[in-house]
Amino acid sequence: RSAAKQKAFIWLHDTAAERVPLLKPLSLMMHSDRIADMAANLAALKLKPTNNITFRLAGEDRCLVERDEWKEWWLSYRESLLPKDDNRERMRCFVTGEMVIPAATHPKLKLASVGGQRAGSTLIGFDKKSFASFGLKQSANAACSEDAAAVYAGALDDLIVNAPRPLAEILMLHWMDRPVPPEEDPFGFFAEMQDAEAEEEREKAWALHAVRRLVEAVRTGERPEFTANRYHALLLSGTAGRAMVRGVFEGELTDLYLKVGDWFDGLTITGPYGGAPADPPRLFALLTRMLPYRPQASYKDMHAAMDKQLSPLLARIWESILGGGPFPQEAASRALQHMKSRLQRSREDRREHGLENLDRICCSILKLWHNRAQRHGLISTGGVKLETKLNTGHPSPAYHAGRLLAVLNHLQHTALGDVGADVVQRFFSAASVTPGMVVGRLIDGAQPHLGKLRREEKMGLYVRYQQLITDIMSRLDDQILDQLDFTGQTLFALGYYHQSASLFEKRKDSTIEEKEE
Repeated sequence: RSAAKQKAFIWLHDTAAERVPLLKPLSLMMHSDRIADMAANLAALKLKPTNNITFRLAGEDRCLVERDEWKEWWLSYRESLLPKDDNRERMRCFVTGEMVIPAATHPKLKLASVGGQRAGSTLIGFDKKSFASFGLKQSANAACSEDAAAVYAGALDDLIVNAPRPLAEILMLHWMDRPVPPEEDPFGFFAEMQDAEAEEEREKAWALHAVRRLVEAVRTGERPEFTANRYHALLLSGTAGRAMVRGVFEGELTDLYLKVGDWFDGLTITGPYGGAPADPPRLFALLTRMLPYRPQASYKDMHAAMDKQLSPLLARIWESILGGGPFPQEAASRALQHMKSRLQRSREDRREHGLENLDRICCSILKLWHNRAQRHGLISTGGVKLETKLNTGHPSPAYHAGRLLAVLNHLQHTALGDVGADVVQRFFSAASVTPGMVVGRLIDGAQPHLGKLRREEKMGLYVRYQQLITDIMSRLDDQILDQLDFTGQTLFALGYYHQSASLFEKRKDSTIEEKEE
């Protein structure tokens, strides 16, 4: 049996060499004594008969299988093997547009990493009676020739193998009409870091400047080669034996750079302790804020939770990224709940961390949702965009109510030091929903703290806090007595975050001034 296969293999190369001169040396070699030596060498290397090998001509940098010269002959040879008297009905191929005999079944895709079967998942196939339109069975409803099916399945398998690690059981497959360097691939900016424990710590080291540099190059026309290139993206996952397409995107590469730049600008916010704006978070870090807060959850646990809870949501997030549309309110709502849960840590944990701000990544999500919703007319808040830093002139009372809670929390820590469960831990959840029921009580509770600063002759701090409270209270009106909707709750949280960051920054500046004096 092996001898017959070898004879057929040699005959095939002889036949090809008559049409493709490139293969002539290989054909001659197969009729020489070197074949026996080659077989002995492969046996010594313990290669099995089932292993595949290929050839490369001396002086060439590519293997023959990677060359194009023989492919036209190979296609014509395969065509010659088809029965000439095949009377099966021909149909229009969905891939090539040619009249073909449709393949009954198509190759399966390797989607076990995103919920598919280990044996493979079918992209095109119809096995239910309700899908048997016009009496067509199996894959005939989307007719493809065997060659076309092999091509698309092979291309997808290649993209799957080289795709970044999936998130929430979704693979992001993408390609360009003309390849771009890895450092200029916009999809690379969303890739998950491999070191899970250092994920957040190393966010600042990622190449955000590359995004802004490329966006600027697009806007100024410095990179004209971008304008003639297009991108294509496919969201793919598996369910049992079927492949699921969760999203298809394509467009001009220049537009993609602008969309990605807008996405990261939307996520940019001041650092939790003031100073320059922090680098926007990566996609993995965003998704962790859409899960219930579990401080001891491992990296593996987080991935498993994403797989179970976030697949449909991630598909909508990709639509927001690549389409520039609204950010899902469900994602922002999850982030708000995650942020509130982080505030309910134990007293010992809060004492270890000291006075803190809200979670920066959660606030980045809320800022992005708010500005996108306002841009698309889904909410109305006076037409004022949320900036990266504090806006003392913002028209929303909810924003200033959040500012007030931040001031009162910092005042408490300034006057009393470690207080265990502080103002924000005890009252944030209630104040963010019904601030009118909480503000009066908190203002009354702040009077002893102001009195303590005055008695201790810390007049600079006393005056600063007194002025801040008075100014913020002047911006509150009867609306604050109402129950805040989701938009109001996001503004409350961002008002708190911005004001707290500003207070941390001023405290740092005051410390520096004292040291200089």
